[in-house]
Amino acid sequence: MEILLGAATVMSEGKVAPSPEGGEAFFGSTMLTIDLAAAASVVRDACDEEAARKVAALMASDGRIARRARLCAEREASRLAGRPVRAAAAEVRVRAEGSCVFLDVDLEGAPPPLRRR
Repeated sequence: MEILLGAATVMSEGKVAPSPEGGEAFFGSTMLTIDLAAAASVVRDACDEEAARKVAALMASDGRIARRARLCAEREASRLAGRPVRAAAAEVRVRAEGSCVFLDVDLEGAPPPLRRR
């Protein structure tokens, strides 16, 4: 699993916006894409649609994978916000399509206030 996560392509979007509770919050999503066919040279097992479904099921049931995906989303949120963001709420979904596995993370977090100079 570590090899596959390390080979994931990461795409993120989001921004800091007014929070319904007051103040600011970061709202965004990060998608990690694991193309098993592209990883065929580093794994011994088949890298087809059936393998993608099995990998997705294993990842969906592993709390460590969810934690790694959330941490990746926090790093991406911090990059997009231009300041540290820690997740106040995060939802991780795992799915397979063809020979790809997708980890989708929706994240909401409160960044620290900007310092005025």
